[in-house]
Amino acid sequence: MAQTYYSRPYSTKWLFIIVGILSVSYIGLCITKGPTHPASHAAITALFIVTCGAILVDPETTYETRKVLDDGREVAVRRPLIGFKSQERLVGLTGGYEVRVDGWRYEEALIRI
Repeated sequence: MAQTYYSRPYSTKWLFIIVGILSVSYIGLCITKGPTHPASHAAITALFIVTCGAILVDPETTYETRKVLDDGREVAVRRPLIGFKSQERLVGLTGGYEVRVDGWRYEEALIRI
């Protein structure tokens, strides 16, 4: 059975740039308009949404469990929370249920988009 790896669907460079711009905007708005101004709330909300979205679709954010095979062996399994079908990469098409060097087996994401 093949293992499924996912690539990150966004560039970390651009994520850091966007988070930096939103952070500086929020701090600037808090200094000039005050933290209770609607623009300050919009900036911090946008920052929160971008950060949470990036964490959720990151393939390193995984659900970890153990799976018992038909022969009685137990293997550790990692599954990303959200994965994009266009970012999937199948490896180990030999038909075995091998475990990678890091001790984990990688399967399809819990939610595939």
